[in-house]
Amino acid sequence: LPVADVEHLTKEQRRGEWVMLRLRLAEGIAFDDYTARWGHNAREVYSDQLDRLHKLGLLKATQERFVLSDAGLAVADAIAAEFLHV
Repeated sequence: LPVADVEHLTKEQRRGEWVMLRLRLAEGIAFDDYTARWGHNAREVYSDQLDRLHKLGLLKATQERFVLSDAGLAVADAIAAEFLHV
């Protein structure tokens, strides 16, 4: 079938989609991988989200990466949405 519609995403939208998808993986997002791919520091870009979600027990962060906690996995869609519009 022919393609009916094509959506062109901005770099920010692609970045948000990438984060949203990677958060669902067991290994989460490595800070170095994020920087290599997007040229920005995830700790700076997402500082508010990382701090707040960590305090709520929905996200775990180490020096190397951030991942959803077991509680965060239960509400992964809502958490992922917070990283889409930064």
